[in-house]
Amino acid sequence: MGIKVVRVLTFSSSVNVLSPLSLVKDVSETLTDQVENLIAVGGTCLYDAVREGLRMMEKVRLRNDKEGIKKLYGIVLLSDGEDTNSSMTANQLFTTCLPAQAESDGIKIFPIAFGDSARKVILKKMAGRTGGRLNSADPDSIDKIYLRISAEQ
Repeated sequence: MGIKVVRVLTFSSSVNVLSPLSLVKDVSETLTDQVENLIAVGGTCLYDAVREGLRMMEKVRLRNDKEGIKKLYGIVLLSDGEDTNSSMTANQLFTTCLPAQAESDGIKIFPIAFGDSARKVILKKMAGRTGGRLNSADPDSIDKIYLRISAEQ
């Protein structure tokens, strides 16, 4: 299965690092508490968050490649698909940050559409372009979705 690491970004009117890159086994309890206590405030810069997550993940991937370390890379994106605050448009995100088609060793995005009114079209397109898969969740199913994605990666 391999060693799993995690970094958590939050996004509202800006993108913030909630947790730096850490071993899952070292931070899972603390992160669970932090994530459970998150409150939505301000705008939503979804596209900027995806761009920043990809940028950070690509740095890790390139460093590992130089060291001959082969791993799977994925981004779990919990969102309603709305963007009200990014410095870029959806079109710019798809043309500059996301591959035209999934690369087998690329970074996959696993969006979790949260809420009944989630904009699934944009989230599904992100997943499709990267080889990930769209999931839908509500407060009762979110834990199971995270576990399913973790098992795939």
